[in-house]
Amino acid sequence: MNNKIKRIIPQLLTILFVVFVFGFFTFNAQVNMDNRGIDFGFGFLKQEASFDMQFTLLDYDGQDSYLWAYVVALLNTLLVSFLGIAFAPSIYVLFVYLTLHGVGSALTRSGNVAQLSLSVNKNEQGLINGLLGGVMPLGHLLTPIITMPLYMIAPNYPFIFIAILSVLIIMFINLSKKFTNKLHTGEINV
Repeated sequence: MNNKIKRIIPQLLTILFVVFVFGFFTFNAQVNMDNRGIDFGFGFLKQEASFDMQFTLLDYDGQDSYLWAYVVALLNTLLVSFLGIAFAPSIYVLFVYLTLHGVGSALTRSGNVAQLSLSVNKNEQGLINGLLGGVMPLGHLLTPIITMPLYMIAPNYPFIFIAILSVLIIMFINLSKKFTNKLHTGEINV
């Protein structure tokens, strides 16, 4: 066999295995949810969040939707991360910051899970916990796929990409909130 083919076959087998395992668990979860009468979807994101946040960069009220609560929390996380990275005077301080940020995230996870579980009905608690548990691993999986090709072009490109992406997310959030407010007040007719 050709050396190139010998290197590709294990990678293809690994990809097939990961897809199979993911498909198996997804199918199993769907069957179990159907048997218990639990709806799978993102419909809960439109429901009222019914919890408040102490600090927000954007207007947020406990009567806003879960989707808006998630977006506001994501923006708060981006701000804290940006400030920590931007003001780190050395690489060691950055490592300490990232360690404290990770420990803080781990310590607040149980509180977040409890708060979200208590604010939805019993049929949606599993879905909320599953989505909350899947957000961070999804980020850990996608980050190398997105940033490594950029890093190979130039080492500073991933940071530029993240900065541009953060600005676009902030712009999208502000524009979508303004549009939604105008839609609700009747300034825009659809």
